[in-house]
Amino acid sequence: IRRIIAAVYAIKWHFRSIDAENDDILRAKLTELLGKSEAKRIARSQRPGIQALSDLTRIVRRSRTIEGSIRTRFEMHMDEITKSFITCEGLKKVPVPLAYSTLTSRFLALWIFLLPLALVRELHGSLVMIPVAILVAIFFFGIEELGVQIEEPFSILPLENYVDVIEE
Repeated sequence: IRRIIAAVYAIKWHFRSIDAENDDILRAKLTELLGKSEAKRIARSQRPGIQALSDLTRIVRRSRTIEGSIRTRFEMHMDEITKSFITCEGLKKVPVPLAYSTLTSRFLALWIFLLPLALVRELHGSLVMIPVAILVAIFFFGIEELGVQIEEPFSILPLENYVDVIEE
């Protein structure tokens, strides 16, 4: 069970951009679960999640106490987890060009800036154009911010909640 929990923490560590404080917390958690040498080995790996999963698979395969049908089911589940990990890895590695984000933000700012000029003619100079332009700007900047967050999906997913549920 400790190795399964450690693998989940290692996967979270892999997909999050971890700052130094959280890095220390995760190292401490792995050390608590696996011991200092095992935690250090996983932490030094380029892909801590894959390392923890492969360690877990290796231990189950070498175990003499786990019978064949249970071992087979475990390996099927580990294959599914590994496939999911590889899919998430692909999502993480898809680069979003900086120029794309910059160009989108600039275009949106220009469009919002020019919107009142278009509204003056359509609304016949009415002061209603001010709240309409503000409301449209709020919605479009909100959509743009949502797009920025979607570019980095693992930073907004509640991975801590998933880890806590698995740990319980």
